Amino acid sequence: MNEWFNPALSSSHLVFQVVTLPLVTLLFLRCVYRVIRRSRSRVGSFAGALIWLAAGIAILRPEVTNELARLLGIGRGADLLLYLLAIAFLTSAFYFYQKFHRLESDLTRVVRRLAVQEGLKRWPPVERDEEGQNGSEPGITNRD
Repeated sequence: MNEWFNPALSSSHLVFQVVTLPLVTLLFLRCVYRVIRRSRSRVGSFAGALIWLAAGIAILRPEVTNELARLLGIGRGADLLLYLLAIAFLTSAFYFYQKFHRLESDLTRVVRRLAVQEGLKRWPPVERDEEGQNGSEPGITNRD
């Protein structure tokens, strides 16, 4: 029989394979298409393709994760996946925190620049004479 098919698996795992493999295959092909099409995030698409390929292999052959975990000194494949998920989550959280902080700083600079521009439109600078006086009586201004 086919080496990818493992008859020792339970029927519930076979149902899981039938349900998830088409989805994982479509997501893998989407990432490959984005790499070929040369989208602006080629590296991310390539990494996504590798992740979906690894997910497909793990779904087809769950014992592969156990073997890889043993090679890395981890007891079970499920523990290895949990560790990888934790690393991916922390990396993503740090990345998005930095991106949010950068966007917040950029927005602050834009708002400050707009406030100064609006202030100059509403209250133009007062022309001063040679002595530094604005030419009007003290306490009286031409502003609205």
